[in-house]
Amino acid sequence: MELISKRQYDEHYFFGDNFPTLVEKNNKILLNISHNKLVMVFDQFGDYQNRFTLEGLLHPRVAFFDENDALIVYHTVGQGIYTEHGYNWTRLAISRYGDIVKDYIGKISDGDQDGDGVLDFIDRCPNTKLGETVDNNGCAILELTPDNFKLTTKDETCTGKNNGQFVINASEEHNYIVTLNGEEHEFNMGMSFENLSPGTYTACIEVKFEPQTKQCFEFEIKAGVTFKADNRFQNKSMFIKVKQGTAPFHVKINDIDSRIFHTNNFEIPVEDGDIVEISSSAQCEGKISMLANINSIRLSCNPVDEFAEIILPYTDLNAVNVKVFNSSSQLIISKKLSPNLEQKLILQTSSLPAGIYYLQVQLEKLHSLKLIKR
Repeated sequence: MELISKRQYDEHYFFGDNFPTLVEKNNKILLNISHNKLVMVFDQFGDYQNRFTLEGLLHPRVAFFDENDALIVYHTVGQGIYTEHGYNWTRLAISRYGDIVKDYIGKISDGDQDGDGVLDFIDRCPNTKLGETVDNNGCAILELTPDNFKLTTKDETCTGKNNGQFVINASEEHNYIVTLNGEEHEFNMGMSFENLSPGTYTACIEVKFEPQTKQCFEFEIKAGVTFKADNRFQNKSMFIKVKQGTAPFHVKINDIDSRIFHTNNFEIPVEDGDIVEISSSAQCEGKISMLANINSIRLSCNPVDEFAEIILPYTDLNAVNVKVFNSSSQLIISKKLSPNLEQKLILQTSSLPAGIYYLQVQLEKLHSLKLIKR
């Protein structure tokens, strides 16, 4: 017999030094106690429920339940006299008097009325809904669906702002506890965390006092970015590809507002020599300015120091012939350079003495520029 309660009762509750007389029905038990005519009612877990007075003693030979659950007691005076009581009786095993259960109750019922897999004898929740997961006491275990939580994040808007955001929304209302950064916070349906630094985080959420509901989620707050974009030219169009930045993008041409674009790739009609300025919707990401170099070549900076940056019009050439002559028309440098993604050639000039030089760049036609070395 399994011990299901450790509740103890004082001996003066019962008759003398022997076990009390009792009867049981459907998981409740009635015990005579030392007070005359008094019967106490306990549940199967040893908890007191009620009491009543009764003429006669409780004993299987003289007291029993009929088919209508009426308690029948045969008194020593007046055969056939009985008393009714309308309890829905359940069984009890009291730890201190465990042996009496076998003596007076006999074989334990193996019934399971709610079909939860826990016998009625020890089922603390006898009306569990069919299909619910239960614990050892037959009580439903709270379970959360995998999609109970909707989590959203917002990345840092700009470098150094530390303004990331993490938001939790639950579909079922409970008293939740979320642990983030080693701190616990309580909420019922939703909660928001602000001012998060870039990085990877783990948030663990569970219903209070229900550790089996714990779910952990990993999320990332990405660092803010600086606006970056590539460009290329074809005929009289500048094709922009934004690599980093927040849409929409505002375009100015020669300091005059032009258009607003909502995608990362767009085309701008330009004329040779136009200055194109592009900025993102996040002011702190900065802006970039580009020269529309359609038909000619230019130096991004002149005079030059360690290197010269040669801005090309759009070309399909993988290698470009570059020559440098001094003021006496002597050839000083002759190289083949490959354009980078920004359609620029980088020419090392650190070895040149200060002075005036002439630069030749061979594309579909020959281009010449004056170059000043500091």
